[in-house]
Amino acid sequence: MKPNICIIAVGGLKEAPLEKAAEMYLARLKPYGAISVIELPDEPAAENLSGAERLAVLAREGGRVLNRTRPLDIIASMAVEGRLGDLPFFCDLINKTAFEQRRLDFIIGGSLGLADSVLQRSKYKISLSGLTFTHRLTRLLLFEILCRALIKNQNSHYQI
Repeated sequence: MKPNICIIAVGGLKEAPLEKAAEMYLARLKPYGAISVIELPDEPAAENLSGAERLAVLAREGGRVLNRTRPLDIIASMAVEGRLGDLPFFCDLINKTAFEQRRLDFIIGGSLGLADSVLQRSKYKISLSGLTFTHRLTRLLLFEILCRALIKNQNSHYQI
């Protein structure tokens, strides 16, 4: 069974080299399953937001994110505080959702991160590294790990 994966990202890539890299990854991923990207606008936010203003921005972005998920989707949020996602973890997660015939939604927050409402709805909170990356770079890193996981699944015992 081929997986159905949706990347829901707050904010755009904006720079042409990043957009070109994303297009290259999507072309590499397409043969392995249904891969889609939903790019949502980020909220304008000043540098010196108060705590309440920051929460309000996150709540608006979080509402838009959750509106793009479906009740049976498995949600995996990319979060600094999440568990470190290695290749076997991604292979197993992709296989599990493909076997269950459910869509796997990877959520990437904007420059302020993710709203608590999104994190609470997430079955998985995943970190790609002990380092912190911008949301734009996180999308490319996620594409890379998905390529590796899908290729490994097709060429190894992880295949269902």
